[in-house]
Amino acid sequence: MLRRNPNSEPFPHDSFDAEPGENDLIDLDRIAGMIRRQWKLVLTITLIGAALGMTYLWFATPFYNASAEVLIDQGDAGLNAQVTGNTDTSQSDTTILSQVELITSPNVAGEAVDKLQLDKNAAFLASGKTLKSQLMGLLKPFVSVFQKKKPITASEQASVPQTTPRDIAIDIVQGATNVQRVRGTFLLQITYSNPDPVLATDIANAIAEGYLADQLNSKYDAARRASDWLQQRIAELSKESMAADVAVQNFRAQNNLETANGQLITDQQVAQLNTNLVSAQNATAAAKAKVDQINTILAANDPNALVTAALDSPLINSLRQHYLDSAKREADFANLVGDDHIQTQKLKQEMAEYQREIREELTRIAAGDQSDYQVAQAHEQAARDALTQATQGGAASDQTVAKLNGLESQAASLKSLYSLFLQNYQATSQQSSFPIANARIVAPATVPSSPSSPVAFLVIAAGTFLGGLIGVGAAGLREFSDRFVRTVEHLRGEIGLEYLGLVPLLHIKDKHRRNKGALLPNQVAPLKESMFRYAAEHRRSQFAESLRSAKVAADLALADEKSKVLGSISMLPDEGKTTLCYNLASLIATSGARTLVIDADLRRPTLSKTVAPHCKAGLVEVVLRQVSFEEAIFRDAEIGLDVLPIALSSAALSSADLLGSAAFAALLQEARRHYDYVILDLPPVAAVVDARAVSPQVDAFILVVQWGSTSRQFLQNTLAAEPRIAEKCVGAILNKADIKKLQLYRTPGSSESYMTEYSAYFQDSV
Repeated sequence: MLRRNPNSEPFPHDSFDAEPGENDLIDLDRIAGMIRRQWKLVLTITLIGAALGMTYLWFATPFYNASAEVLIDQGDAGLNAQVTGNTDTSQSDTTILSQVELITSPNVAGEAVDKLQLDKNAAFLASGKTLKSQLMGLLKPFVSVFQKKKPITASEQASVPQTTPRDIAIDIVQGATNVQRVRGTFLLQITYSNPDPVLATDIANAIAEGYLADQLNSKYDAARRASDWLQQRIAELSKESMAADVAVQNFRAQNNLETANGQLITDQQVAQLNTNLVSAQNATAAAKAKVDQINTILAANDPNALVTAALDSPLINSLRQHYLDSAKREADFANLVGDDHIQTQKLKQEMAEYQREIREELTRIAAGDQSDYQVAQAHEQAARDALTQATQGGAASDQTVAKLNGLESQAASLKSLYSLFLQNYQATSQQSSFPIANARIVAPATVPSSPSSPVAFLVIAAGTFLGGLIGVGAAGLREFSDRFVRTVEHLRGEIGLEYLGLVPLLHIKDKHRRNKGALLPNQVAPLKESMFRYAAEHRRSQFAESLRSAKVAADLALADEKSKVLGSISMLPDEGKTTLCYNLASLIATSGARTLVIDADLRRPTLSKTVAPHCKAGLVEVVLRQVSFEEAIFRDAEIGLDVLPIALSSAALSSADLLGSAAFAALLQEARRHYDYVILDLPPVAAVVDARAVSPQVDAFILVVQWGSTSRQFLQNTLAAEPRIAEKCVGAILNKADIKKLQLYRTPGSSESYMTEYSAYFQDSV
């Protein structure tokens, strides 16, 4: 017979059921609950981050940034343009980036160091020691102890470069210098950072001036080297040019080559004859085209075809007009009277006559064009013969002329190159005598009035942000690692148990132990103002209401049973099952039902120690039949509750064997005949197997779970391993709940929400 709530799920579960809102895209209620639970942690870590930021500001050394602006001048194309003649003076991004690297180079930094004598400034040299270098300096003596050093020879020591104060100062200047391009222009902003604002300003200006000085020096050196090279090259070109001119004159004189206007006379004659031949060929081609065109028209016998000569002939134009008129009239008559009419035939004859006359006129024109074509051929042949004769006469001098042209070309090239180098030499000489830098300072650095770093707002904001980020991460980790049973949804959704009630954490000091000496045989100890009597004394409290819920659940599950055997269990020790067990029995007894509570926890008989510490014979003796059942019963006369305790002096070899024995089963059958409810206080399920041994004799189990202490996964796994107990479990009571913390886990519409919002309804009055 199924003893659990019919709406609960069977064990074991293959997977956890989703909590409310878990399948939603964003569960706002769950997020709000997390914020309510973890806001203190997040706020604390955030404040710690802000405090660390302020601490850093307190101890950090302020730095001042001084900036000077330098303009890259585009008016001068530089030495390359002077030498090559290139007039393109545009500066690309690559050129600007090269200037940036030049400003941060050791040469420019060295100019600033030498000008301000920074290598002799002890404070400046000390400012270059970073935290890392200081730590390495402190650890170096300790590290050197464990390192084996080889002896250094004199030659090796001489080859090792020695670091001078100037080198250190240059490294410091380079490390604190920042050069940036201003908004895509040719302005470069040189920024230097130092704790001393005046020194930062001086160094920034010194770097800018050092950059200009470096440019002037580099231009002077380049111009001087170029001038020396050009002077040497010009002398060589002068000799070569003169030798080439002399060679040309000698070759002309040796080969008797006369010129007119700088050209050979024979070449001029051949050029003129060649021009005449080309003109004759063009005339022949034009005449032939006219002849071919008119012959094509005559062959086609088309009166409508036109040529240039036909258009110029008045006779042909008149005949064509008559032909067109007759053709139009013939078409009109053919449409009216037909092709066989005499008038239509007459008009066709007229048209044929006009065609004949037009053809005769075209034939006459064709004869004239043929005559013109023959004349043009004769002229072309005459021009070709003259050119052939002139060419044959000068063929023997072609090789000589080619050699002359080569000599003249070489002489002209040398003369042009000599002229170009001479111009560049003059310009370079002027540049070396008065070099001009391609940059100028447009805005010198001024002394900054306030530090640029650290920025208080940014440091505090960063500390606050990082603290908040870490706080959120810690809160998320804390939420993720919280796997304890805290809500109804945990029991129903994940564990699959019916929720029976919530028992708040109470702080009541038991006073019954004061009168141990006045106890009578078979009479329980005084339990006035004790946790064991709380439900009976506060029957309208939430404590009592939760126990009533457990009783109702058991009654519904065991409706067919006249006498009910209930087992009070927990997963782990100290979850409060004994206290709830006795309070449940007390509450049932006050309602008039015959009730017996049996302390079945032989290992830790807490119930017996509390209500019957003077017991001499109890459960063990009854099972072993050393005393009768009636003799071992203790009576709580105030509420009418019977108790079967365990004698503290009794010792069972195996509690599981005792509870699973036939004698114990007979004892329960005997109890069923005398009582309506028999409630067993059983040991923890996960600790021992006693509850499993007695499970066949128990009608239903009531599970007590300590709020915020029992793991959900552990609870589920334990119940899955104990299917008999799980099947008979009517539900669970959440015990020792912290009401204030419970409010942080409530969601709208949940049981916790109603209990916390309407907790005033449960009055702690009898």
